[in-house]
Amino acid sequence: MKIRIEWYYQLPKGKMTSFMKSEFMLLKEVLLLSDDLEKSGRLKSIEYYDEDDRSWTKKELIKLSKIHETEPQDVRIYVDGGFDKKSKLAGLGIVIYFTQHKKNWRIRRNEQIEYIADNNEAELAAMHLALQILEEEEVRHQTITFYSDSQVAVNQASGEWPSYEDHYNLC
Repeated sequence: MKIRIEWYYQLPKGKMTSFMKSEFMLLKEVLLLSDDLEKSGRLKSIEYYDEDDRSWTKKELIKLSKIHETEPQDVRIYVDGGFDKKSKLAGLGIVIYFTQHKKNWRIRRNEQIEYIADNNEAELAAMHLALQILEEEEVRHQTITFYSDSQVAVNQASGEWPSYEDHYNLC
């Protein structure tokens, strides 16, 4: 999960208060910055926001960081799908990289499936399988980065492009 902070800061000698806004940062970085700002003695107020623009208190973030210590972090997923017109079979390939307990991990999975109409649907099926794996690994409260060689699948899955084919719509 990435968080940004907004704070009001009083300049030295009490002259003026200015408003600052950070970029999105990892939770542990935000808590370190917040502690540093508080130690300065010039912090007037601070607010925390996640990527969905939900507001958090520092107490909630500290509690969440303790939960995060045991969960996978920095999750990156590489997916690929292939389709053979002749046999009507699809192959799905997934590699998931993440950090957990200060160690780097990798999960690889390959599957062959039937009842796929084309290569784009195979790419979407690979993304769906990756999400199922994340569910099994109990990945929560994380920003996930997907990598795929299919611009169609990525843009349709993110909602940037419309999907006119019914078999591409998972919902």
